[in-house]
Amino acid sequence: MFEVASQAFAPANCSKGIRMAAKSRGIHIVADAQQRGLLAATRLLLKNDEVPARESMLDKGKEHTFHALLFSLLSIAERSRVERTLAALDPFHP
Repeated sequence: MFEVASQAFAPANCSKGIRMAAKSRGIHIVADAQQRGLLAATRLLLKNDEVPARESMLDKGKEHTFHALLFSLLSIAERSRVERTLAALDPFHP
């Protein structure tokens, strides 16, 4: 899959095999692991490190683009269990 991708990213906790192939195949290994690594890769792809991690898609007047939605979904994955539970109980919880 890395061979056909125009850009490739891997989290910091990637396998030894991916680390070995990274230089020859142009795979960028981000500094963070797991979901935070995916978020870091998304930020690099979007080239927008200034978007707040807790940006709400429910704010009125906000442009609903694919990038905003993707960023919102990735930031939700980073929330604690308590925050996710509160958000599930209250749809207006940020």
